[in-house]
Amino acid sequence: MLKSRYFTAGLAIIVLFLGLSLIRIQQPIQDLNAEISHINQKLDEVKSKNDDLSQRADYLNNKSYLEQQLRLRFNYKKSDEEAVLIYKTQPPVQQSESNNLFIKGYNKFSSWLKSIFGK
Repeated sequence: MLKSRYFTAGLAIIVLFLGLSLIRIQQPIQDLNAEISHINQKLDEVKSKNDDLSQRADYLNNKSYLEQQLRLRFNYKKSDEEAVLIYKTQPPVQQSESNNLFIKGYNKFSSWLKSIFGK
């Protein structure tokens, strides 16, 4: 019976020690899991950005895109094409409403002065 008590007490101490160790280790494990989750999320974002950049690089290296840019930036034309220039014309300048009212008022005042002074 005496040996059984010591064995039970020793076993209880070992179980208590292991339980406390597990509790102490639990928080760092949770922190590491959160960090791993955050890193995986960043990795997914970087992969997505990499795919987008790869597609953009493919588009920029496309022959038709390069020809389009040559035409736009350097007025490039092929030997069998003719260049046509189109100029934008400016629409006639319209007088503003307040300017028109001023002119109408001035004309009325001028005609009134002419009627009074006879000039």
